[in-house]
Amino acid sequence: MACRKINLKGKKKKIKRMNSDDWRQYRFEQKQRRQKRLPIRQKEIENLCVFGYSVAKKTNYQYRVENIIDLYPIHRQYHILESGKRGSYNVGLLYGCLLRLKIRPSF
Repeated sequence: MACRKINLKGKKKKIKRMNSDDWRQYRFEQKQRRQKRLPIRQKEIENLCVFGYSVAKKTNYQYRVENIIDLYPIHRQYHILESGKRGSYNVGLLYGCLLRLKIRPSF
């Protein structure tokens, strides 16, 4: 397999070029990692009900909170429906992110 040398601050390092089998293995590993993260992030979104938010599960990969914002647990992304604003949230800090975006629960 052909390798190329790159220069990192005066140091030469050999970089392996990935072939199709390597990429297939890489995609499989990424899929496995996403499947491990999914239940943790889904539970965090579903626990917003405790704070008074209405949470609707659209698919396994999309939740709608208060009919204002869509949450995507795999990549920790959100999409505000009215303004079209998009961004990401930190795991464990989703409630704070909603408050920062001025999305309040409807009691």
